[in-house]
Amino acid sequence: MPIAVKKNPLSLVGAVIHPVPKLRKKQKLDDAESTIPEAIGYWGKPKEIDGAKYDFLCVRATLRSLKPGGEQFNEEFMVDSGSDVVTARQELLNKLDLELIGTIQSRGVHSTVEKQLYKAMLVIGSEKVEIEIMAEPYESIGNRVMRRFKHLIDSSVHYWLPANKMAPSSSSGNSGDTSNDTPDTDEDEGSGEETTGSSTTTVTGKKATDKGKGKKPAESTVDIQQSAASSSQSQRENPGPSTSP
Repeated sequence: MPIAVKKNPLSLVGAVIHPVPKLRKKQKLDDAESTIPEAIGYWGKPKEIDGAKYDFLCVRATLRSLKPGGEQFNEEFMVDSGSDVVTARQELLNKLDLELIGTIQSRGVHSTVEKQLYKAMLVIGSEKVEIEIMAEPYESIGNRVMRRFKHLIDSSVHYWLPANKMAPSSSSGNSGDTSNDTPDTDEDEGSGEETTGSSTTTVTGKKATDKGKGKKPAESTVDIQQSAASSSQSQRENPGPSTSP
């Protein structure tokens, strides 16, 4: 049926143009999902913060020394886009016998303390990343590691995609929906705050409102916020699937 435009001539333009970004996002989503991920993360609560109000983005990765033949540990890491470094418990760092870089100023919620910074290797899938790591009561991955990958995040999983193996259409000149930068979102969201340790972290989390209700959570892209405190995500009721830049 023809659309009659009388009072608002822009309404027809909006009706025609609005679906185009949605189609582009769907194409990029299909391209990303056709790529074999290096790792598949998830929403959860690591045992170190089991009493937290929200779920957090997590992924399993292997931490090891740069020295050949050294010990290695496969651990559950939280995603912390507000930090440049990787963190792990002091007991693990002691066992790995890592090379000391020096000391850094770690700014917490109420104070600043000096902490030792070490060199180590983090393995996510087949990707080996040389990292800087310091001690915290929990394991977390910072934004420097995240930029080595492209990311596809929804309300259930977090795909860590190889940055140099994406489908060609995802690297077009249009506004990207997958990126090796810290992921963002195109949906409206709320946020809460969680403090997970002595130093300031921006551990990505979401409200656990979709769980325990007997229905599958709606797919959506979630934002990994860069802020001064740990932030958490609220999911929109029924957002369509999208990929994150």
